[in-house]
Amino acid sequence: MYKLYPFFKLPKDFENTLEISAIIAAITVVGLTVIVAIIFAIMVSEATDWDFGTTFYTGLLGGIVTTALLWFARKIEPAE
Repeated sequence: MYKLYPFFKLPKDFENTLEISAIIAAITVVGLTVIVAIIFAIMVSEATDWDFGTTFYTGLLGGIVTTALLWFARKIEPAE
């Protein structure tokens, strides 16, 4: 089995804090994307030809995929 060795070691509690912060940031991206989309839809509700575009879907799907991958990465048992 292969092991990746980091260039520097972090204390375990600081590493845990960084992992949780990354998950919270990814969830925040999803939340902000939805809020901005709702505001945008309200502002252009009078128009007949509009859509969310790729920016909306990138923020939404990117945040969801990042959250899932970070969550799964926390569940992996470290190799000894």
